[in-house]
Amino acid sequence: MKITIPLPLRLAPTNTSNPCQRIRRLMRAQHSQKTPRDGMLETSNTSSLIVLGFKALADPLRLEIVNRLRSQELCVCDLCDQMGVAQSKLSFHLKALKTAELVRSRQEGRWIYYSLNLPRFVALEQYLAEFRRFSPILPARPCPPQVD
Repeated sequence: MKITIPLPLRLAPTNTSNPCQRIRRLMRAQHSQKTPRDGMLETSNTSSLIVLGFKALADPLRLEIVNRLRSQELCVCDLCDQMGVAQSKLSFHLKALKTAELVRSRQEGRWIYYSLNLPRFVALEQYLAEFRRFSPILPARPCPPQVD
């Protein structure tokens, strides 16, 4: 059995002797191979957390969980009792909230306690505030009359 190890991306040989074209090809290849140190990860990570946050809040059950956690930290058993939901279903929704970093958890003995991650809610609020501040809602321009 032959094992192949993938080689790093190489530029395809070209017949052009134009140095400008070679430099452009090299720059395109470097641009496509950006690493997390280039700052690309931070921007995409922030925007993906915004998307995950709004997706998590779009579910009515998750919104109810967030509302119950507004006043105090709760364990899963308390949330199950208060909401009348099975523990497996609740765990699924808590995982989605944790993935979106809207909820924090801490373990104390056998119990896991959940609380809101308020800085993440502030980030979502700031994202929405940008629309109000920098995107004035203008009246729609009239459409041209249709010709039949």
